[in-house]
Amino acid sequence: MAGAQPPPCRVCRQRPAEYTCPRCNARYCSLDCYKQHSERCTEGFYKDAAVAELHSIRAGEAEKAHMMEILQRLHQQELGGSSDEEGGEGGSDRGGSDEEGEGLSAETLHRLLAKMQAAGGDAEVSAEDLSPAELAAFHRALAAGELSDTLAPWQPWWLTEEAAALELGVGGTPLVVAAEEQASAAADGEQQRRQQALLPVPPSRPLPPLATLTRAAPSPVLRGQLLDLLYSYCLTLRRYNGDWEWEAADAADTLFALSAVLTAAAGGGAEDGSTTASGDEAGGDAASVLLACVQRACRPPVGGAELRGFAVSVLSDVAAMLRLGRAVVLTALMDTSRLVEAARQQLEGGGEGGRSKQCKELRRRLVAAERKLLFLLSWANELPAEGYDRLAAAAEAEHRRHAAAGGHGGGRQPPSSTHAGGAASKMAAAAAAGAIGAVEGGWPPGKARVLVEELA
Repeated sequence: MAGAQPPPCRVCRQRPAEYTCPRCNARYCSLDCYKQHSERCTEGFYKDAAVAELHSIRAGEAEKAHMMEILQRLHQQELGGSSDEEGGEGGSDRGGSDEEGEGLSAETLHRLLAKMQAAGGDAEVSAEDLSPAELAAFHRALAAGELSDTLAPWQPWWLTEEAAALELGVGGTPLVVAAEEQASAAADGEQQRRQQALLPVPPSRPLPPLATLTRAAPSPVLRGQLLDLLYSYCLTLRRYNGDWEWEAADAADTLFALSAVLTAAAGGGAEDGSTTASGDEAGGDAASVLLACVQRACRPPVGGAELRGFAVSVLSDVAAMLRLGRAVVLTALMDTSRLVEAARQQLEGGGEGGRSKQCKELRRRLVAAERKLLFLLSWANELPAEGYDRLAAAAEAEHRRHAAAGGHGGGRQPPSSTHAGGAASKMAAAAAAGAIGAVEGGWPPGKARVLVEELA
């Protein structure tokens, strides 16, 4: 329509938005509003400019030698090599062996520098880039927890703009774009690609109607069970820095230790919301359910009393997820189901080793938990928006109440939870970033093993 007024600025909401961000398609009115609309977009803009500038510079031999010297020094510091502070003749005497045993060789540094230049200054180092001795040094440092400070805190996917923009169809699956809408949908293509990269995969097949799974009316305790599951999922992902795929069995152990719902389901509880004696604490009102969640997070095998501040802060994760509604909750439940399924597959692929009876029992309990999650997925898919709002308000109220009682509002981030083996990201802290900020406490070393035991 001729002379149509542009929409208001997404940031200030006061002036017409005459410009569009090329990265996220957000509408804004001025340079100041562009700088405020998304830190990720502005950082990407400056990074692209810096990379373009680097491409225009041809490094000479002196610059290459200086860069290799910096990489060598940083690498030795990360792996615990000798430093200037150690000083004295002792440090000097150790320097040769440390550099030979722990540092990167000149050949490796040349190869990494060439790889970085070819990638425009942004390249990942894989195990194939290192010699056997260098890879062994890396694993020693990994097991000792010496690399935890080099890892960036993980941003939970449910606190991203992509999660806020997620939409699912009536059946719980991603929306299918009709042919007549493809022209307008092209502008949203970048957003969809970012969602696929940052968010877990939503249900790929339509969820069955709840009426096909049970003839009984949905039990009121299902609301409390949803809170239990979301809390357990959020805390598990924070503990594993968002990367549970490397140790699915260990992550499932943590999940089952936290969730009374999954423990009851694996022990034979009914799918339709009925609970066994061990699962009664997940079927009460929101306050009692969330209190029980915090208490389980602060006792073995998950943690200790020193983690109370962190455990309380996860309540705000639950509230944030519920505020975003059905699409985000279904995605979280589906990722939980996928975690349990991966643990079962890891168990089945690990060999029986003379313990077939135990293997079958563990598999039966995991399958029962998967069935429970499928039931909760169907129920949550039909929960109205006001139901999500009421649960979010309850979680927010409990977070405020426990935070005020515990006074944890300005502590440090939890240190790394070190698990032998797996990816480096497994060692990163379950950092209380985003909406909840830094908190007190940390993860003790060692593994929580409740349900999925490591089979020899």
